[in-house]
Amino acid sequence: MYLLGASESEIRGSKLPSNSQILKVFFYYHVNLKQTIRKASTAAVEAAIPFWARIPISAKKHLITKVEKLHEKWKTLKKTRNPQGEKQRHGEARFLKYLDNLFDMAAQDALQVVKIEEDKQFHLAQREEGRRGSMGGVDKTLADKEKRAKKRKSSQENYNITLEQPGPSHVDRNQIKFSSTSGEDTDEEYFPVSDSKPSNPKKPRPTEKAKNIMTSGLAAALDRTGVSDRNAVYILS
Repeated sequence: MYLLGASESEIRGSKLPSNSQILKVFFYYHVNLKQTIRKASTAAVEAAIPFWARIPISAKKHLITKVEKLHEKWKTLKKTRNPQGEKQRHGEARFLKYLDNLFDMAAQDALQVVKIEEDKQFHLAQREEGRRGSMGGVDKTLADKEKRAKKRKSSQENYNITLEQPGPSHVDRNQIKFSSTSGEDTDEEYFPVSDSKPSNPKKPRPTEKAKNIMTSGLAAALDRTGVSDRNAVYILS
């Protein structure tokens, strides 16, 4: 490809993807696989997203448009190319330098949202010319904790939905106990529930020995006056 070399099916390396890497993947899908510009742009964005796992990114539709604009810049320069023209050579040199720069996918508030200072500084360094710095190995411990936190959040959301639905008031605590282990770490969480039986039931007050107050005469009187069973209980109490 003009100014790019061979197209590539995926993005490799230990840096955030450059404009050049994005265009190479774009041309792989657009030229090699004969996909439309929109589909090829989408594939290029999806190939780059895993590299931005630690930093919030813009909406996918905006990133796709950004790839298409990058392709238009390349296309315009190719149309006007003139190996003998001084202006053309300067334009190509500037574009080649631009291709090495970061294809920035970060959201506008990414620097405010990112809490880990190391991730923030890495992003800022990658914005410099040449994309200074590189990514180290994956922090497995941190990745496992984030996975468990995501699972707990999903479980609590499902629990909240269950509470909003009509059904029996009793919930088995064993059904809403969530735990996950990774290595030596164990996270376990219970969500508050309303048990059907009180945890500390009150003991009945001591009473006198029961007395039978329903005599045959009283029963006959209630029958003659047509008092219902419910009202009879009320009267006697």
